[in-house]
Amino acid sequence: MIIRVENTDEMISDICEYLDVVPEFLEESIIKIGNSSFDNGIFNEDLFFSQSERFIVENNSQQLDGMFLCHLTRSIDCPQVLFPLRTLLTTSNSFSSFVKENGIVFLSNDSKLQMRFHGEIVPETALYNPMSIGNKHIRLAKRLGLLGTGDFCVNGFAFAIAPDRSTDNYYQRLMRGPELLQDIDKLLSTNLSDLYCKKTKYYFALAQVPLNSVIVDANNGSSEYSFSTEKYLSRCFEFLLEWYLKDAYSLFFNPMIRMNDSSPVAVDYYIELSSI
Repeated sequence: MIIRVENTDEMISDICEYLDVVPEFLEESIIKIGNSSFDNGIFNEDLFFSQSERFIVENNSQQLDGMFLCHLTRSIDCPQVLFPLRTLLTTSNSFSSFVKENGIVFLSNDSKLQMRFHGEIVPETALYNPMSIGNKHIRLAKRLGLLGTGDFCVNGFAFAIAPDRSTDNYYQRLMRGPELLQDIDKLLSTNLSDLYCKKTKYYFALAQVPLNSVIVDANNGSSEYSFSTEKYLSRCFEFLLEWYLKDAYSLFFNPMIRMNDSSPVAVDYYIELSSI
């Protein structure tokens, strides 16, 4: 079994099926757990998770088959496989063809990616100079592996619901084009982001992945972790807690998740989003 995460009706229905409860009881239980998770008037997220996990195990200790990785993307052709950045930039596909048409080619260089603009190598010091305190392109340097481990992984969110309120403003930022292209525009004074937006549509790409292969980027400086069934469903509970409370200004809890740096991801389907 896998929990559908395209809308709350499906999420609630699938969680109820897994726990063998009715929707009214699920709502009552999540709100009760939420109300008992305050410590000196402050919501204690760890307490909420521990109580949620205990409730989940008491109702069903069987493991889920997997979960959805929900990848926000602007795409020309909706590929059936999402590639890690290194593969995306150095193999033939619609994205690498687009940047090549605009004079940019990427080549593998050990653990790094080398960028060429109209045949000329872009020097690493143009992206990051360790002797300078005014580096303006650190995010691009990190993506290309110039600051140690490269940021090459396929990433996304646990839920494809209300992206304008649940993706830490990434939904809004991606309206201006992929962050990689925004960073290149900043470095080279190009206009790739606008050109790419005109050629693409905005989507959530949903891919079924094994729970134990997902890496969760924890908040507040705590270490990353992997999902178990209880951890994953407790995160669903926190999202639904905000949903049940129906605060028009709430920002919904939606874990950022990723695969390892070398794993491609097969897409099950795409959901077209509004880019207005």
